Amino acid sequence: MYNMLNPYLDLEINIYTIYMGICFGRELCKVAAYKTDTKKRTFAGQQRLVKVVKIYDGDTITIVTKLDKKEEEKSYRLRLSGLDAPEKKLLQSSFNRNLHIQAGQRVTDLLTKKLGGLNSVILVEFHKEEKYGRLMGTIWTIRGTCCGGWKRDININNWLLRNGLALAYDGNAKTSFTNKQLNDIIRFRLTDEL
Repeated sequence: MYNMLNPYLDLEINIYTIYMGICFGRELCKVAAYKTDTKKRTFAGQQRLVKVVKIYDGDTITIVTKLDKKEEEKSYRLRLSGLDAPEKKLLQSSFNRNLHIQAGQRVTDLLTKKLGGLNSVILVEFHKEEKYGRLMGTIWTIRGTCCGGWKRDININNWLLRNGLALAYDGNAKTSFTNKQLNDIIRFRLTDEL
């Protein structure tokens, strides 16, 4: 469709730039670039097998997958739903900083072992993105079946909570870890798991 006011406006594409016809000689001034009704693409509501390429801490991992079959594999940061684990990086002024860092590293190490290490394949049940736009999900270890398939094994989100390696978190105010909880995490062994 030809636009009399702006012949440079291409209505056929979703992303375009509007040029305003205020001319100084023959120049056109670029005014703005914006997106029109571009459909948001999301994993929400999907389940899929993914590869784990990085374990940032006890509640955030990096996975590799495709949004759809036509795309190349991409890496995505995934936050585990419903929990908060100790942080590995804190401000210098944070109370009991070293204890938090030790506990955060311990949870990261335990999670790495429980998932089978980096490049392991897990199942993710994707949830709605969180308030900052990050992917959210529940992760499961998988195991092979006698027929060459696979099935869910351990719900890792529940495992972290059940064993006191993370606290329940609903996306609002976080609960602080006590010194006892942090020390219990540091001493935790996989043989202690529930």
